[in-house]
Amino acid sequence: MSIKNTKMNIGTIAKIGALSALSVALMFAEFPIFGVYPWLKMDFADVPALIGGFALGPVAGVLIEFIKVVFSFLLKNSGTGGVGELANLVLGIALVLPAILIYKRKKSRKRAILGLSISSVTMIILAPILNYFVLIPIYLAYLPEGFNVGLYLVAGAVPLTAIKAVAESIIVILLYKRLSGLLHKQPHMR
Repeated sequence: MSIKNTKMNIGTIAKIGALSALSVALMFAEFPIFGVYPWLKMDFADVPALIGGFALGPVAGVLIEFIKVVFSFLLKNSGTGGVGELANLVLGIALVLPAILIYKRKKSRKRAILGLSISSVTMIILAPILNYFVLIPIYLAYLPEGFNVGLYLVAGAVPLTAIKAVAESIIVILLYKRLSGLLHKQPHMR
């Protein structure tokens, strides 16, 4: 599947569905890593989108991210009026899309690492910008009085984003080759 040819067969749709379901399940396995900001939680829910995107293309990776966020909102709801889900979607796509596009140009381990490195940096740079100019102004009414936005960005949002991007990238590097055969396999019709 490519950006030019977005036709999907039933096997590709099934793989996207399965990876999306895994991604949603991983959203429920989140855990806080900074006690002072308990709403900032670590999860590994972008891993299926990265793996799916490497195997099936950028459209699949973005679809998995989108489906993950929609179902996470419907089933779990972060309690932020959609702000947390918006952040998850934008930052997830920032991690997934550049990595997939770089890897697709020439599929190799070196290109995968380069793509994941650039994506991680993109996500880390985008996190404070998105938080400062979009998310926090929307969510300001829910924040405690005296909330220090600068400290939150430096001590919470940016470190969590960096830890998440690096951890998920390492997991993808370790797992992708083992799982790619399953994702490239075409189903046999009887």
